[in-house]
Amino acid sequence: MVFLPLFYIFLLYLKKIYINYVFFFYCLNNIHKLAFIL
Repeated sequence: MVFLPLFYIFLLYLKKIYINYVFFFYCLNNIHKLAFIL
């Protein structure tokens, strides 16, 4: 039972990393498109 909160915090941490990762690649993709247009 002690590991349950730790596991939950770990999942939230992974989710945060995943969102940052996806956002980073989304921005990179858009910058690439803008550079292509310009």
